[in-house]
Amino acid sequence: MKKIVLAGAIPDALRHALSASLPVSVFDGVLTDPDSIAAALADADALIYAPPIPDVHEAGRTIGDLLRGGYQLFKAASENAATRRVVLLSTLRFFARMPQNWRVHTGWRPRPSTDPSELMPYLTECSVRELTRASGRFNASGGLHTTVLRLNPETDTQKTVDFLKASLEKPYPEHHSCSFRILHAGDIEGRPPATGAPFTEVLAPTDPIPSRPLRRVVLFGAAGPVQAATAQELARDYVLRLSDVRTMAEVRADGKRQSPFAPLPVPPEELPPSRFEMPHDEFTLDIADPDAVLAACADGDAILNGSVLRHEPVAAFRVNAQGVYNLCRAAVAHRIRRLVQTGPLQTQGHSEDDYSWDWAVDNPPARPGRSLYAHSKYLGQEIARVFAENHDLSVPNLLYTQFVSPEARPGWGSAMLVTWDDSARALRAALEVSPEQLGSPYEEFQISVTVPQDTFRYDRARRILGWTPQDDLSYLWQEPTDA
Repeated sequence: MKKIVLAGAIPDALRHALSASLPVSVFDGVLTDPDSIAAALADADALIYAPPIPDVHEAGRTIGDLLRGGYQLFKAASENAATRRVVLLSTLRFFARMPQNWRVHTGWRPRPSTDPSELMPYLTECSVRELTRASGRFNASGGLHTTVLRLNPETDTQKTVDFLKASLEKPYPEHHSCSFRILHAGDIEGRPPATGAPFTEVLAPTDPIPSRPLRRVVLFGAAGPVQAATAQELARDYVLRLSDVRTMAEVRADGKRQSPFAPLPVPPEELPPSRFEMPHDEFTLDIADPDAVLAACADGDAILNGSVLRHEPVAAFRVNAQGVYNLCRAAVAHRIRRLVQTGPLQTQGHSEDDYSWDWAVDNPPARPGRSLYAHSKYLGQEIARVFAENHDLSVPNLLYTQFVSPEARPGWGSAMLVTWDDSARALRAALEVSPEQLGSPYEEFQISVTVPQDTFRYDRARRILGWTPQDDLSYLWQEPTDA
């Protein structure tokens, strides 16, 4: 190899050891600067990356930027004709809870804790896997051949060098434009003694949060149309706390609708009064600010997250990923079990390896590809999943494609669509479903009316949440008849 770029939080001792025997170039630039990344990767045959680990007290302010750095680095590597190999340094701590008599191997799903030392490597693995999956069509030379090298925290430097050299020298699969493989470098350290206990008991939540009656519901992204409709739906039965970066009154006064007939928010004092005879209130905040999120969730009983940022990289990762991290930390701190998450459909339109060519698709694994919006939302979803599994949170995640109004023009409907009011009813169902009916700490649901295209299936939302859309949108896909 002519040039191997080292990036991220690679220890100095490992850098020096690699430099002694390999043509190494160290990238100390800013990982979120695309121009610096492109210059560093010029003529590089391979990239070795270790994700930076934020301090647990700072992660709520920095994890979005750190995830964005990895995303932009891998994305640039997939566009560089010379760079075909990527090695990601990760951790074996994902499996440290698993007893010594379990035959753990690379085919087992990681079980990270919520500590940044495990959460950050896990999220980076998710990110590079999806970018590798989509990389084959963005480069005439072919896509990335990625190796995830999971190490013990105390693996000595020379052993790490040996593992890295073996990873770089191992041929990647012939006739594949891209590939992804995982290697475990040594045995998993610190595992508990052998046990015959059921795996569900061994992997049970480490700090379960019990359910409690729901009275105050905190809505994030409340100035958007999804939450504006939801606030009207819930106001009589719950005490609502509305939060966004601007006040409801300001957004309503602007009168700028996301699309024709999209709802505008209503200030809390103008909502229907709650049956609890307590006033609705409002917080103006940035969801990327952990202190503000923590304060907004105080005395809350449930959280509904409708916040979203689609097109600007800095804000997208701070809102869609870091914001969810802050919500989850606040939920744990205030012992709030129910957190309803929302996001875009992750299975179509983002990668050649998604499900765009299929029919009857019903909640398969996400395929966010390189899409900034989908990818940042996907990482937020995985954050929610990890927190839910560690704390027995109850997190239904509702996935959407298109929102319409019953007044929408004919022919405007896609293969997955729902009205604003039916979405609000779905969010009510997600808020009120019991954890037992939900079935596991984290579940995803595609939200749509039934359409004749049968591209997507929505059976799980009806079966588990008990939600059935009420608005008839059939005129959107059928010509009127004389009858």
